[in-house]
Amino acid sequence: MTTGNFLIDKKHQVYIIDLNRARLNKKMSISLRLDDLRKIYFPDRIPGKITALFWDAYRRESGIDIDWALLYRQKRALYRARRQRNTRLKQWLRRSE
Repeated sequence: MTTGNFLIDKKHQVYIIDLNRARLNKKMSISLRLDDLRKIYFPDRIPGKITALFWDAYRRESGIDIDWALLYRQKRALYRARRQRNTRLKQWLRRSE
């Protein structure tokens, strides 16, 4: 999913759209949820209010009252660091051929 899969109306209701590849899994652990959520990228150009609405809706609908935004940011940071490390390794391997 991307941020393009979420619509927020003037009443701040969040709607998820274009779910042709989505699968429902009601028994996901918090760790699995975070692995899935880290794939969503919130670009800097999206106002913080919109992302806050998303996390409020996610907290409400999941029924799990934790700081999803904080855990998401931590998971994204680890993901970015791993991707950067892999990119540097691939570049080094190409140069050493």
